[in-house]
Amino acid sequence: MTNIDRCGREKNFGIDRMSSLPHDVRTHILSFLTTREAVQTCILSKRWINTWTSVSDLKFNIKEFGLPEIIDDEMAVKFVTKFELLVKSVLEKRETSCVNIFQLWLDSGAFWPCTQVVPDCICDAMKLHGAS
Repeated sequence: MTNIDRCGREKNFGIDRMSSLPHDVRTHILSFLTTREAVQTCILSKRWINTWTSVSDLKFNIKEFGLPEIIDDEMAVKFVTKFELLVKSVLEKRETSCVNIFQLWLDSGAFWPCTQVVPDCICDAMKLHGAS
């Protein structure tokens, strides 16, 4: 759909210019987002469905998942377990084996009942990077 502005220039509405970019460019753009934001782009169009799986910069922030200010031990266990499952799921579904950046942002004021979460996630990421 096109329209002409008052200067006589053609305006384009409804054109998806982002999806027409090469896969490598879309992947590079997603590398600036957190991993959760990158995964959410899969709903944009068919060309974006698996783009996030090629991003080599993985950034996870537990605050993106609505961590409440005050939580009891039981809620903390559920929250951390859910976060760990998300990180592991993303690592498993990736198409590329290269991980350039792996970041986990955790709320330092929260009680972390599952102390093995961070080492496990880092270990899984290192396997993808080829380190051991």
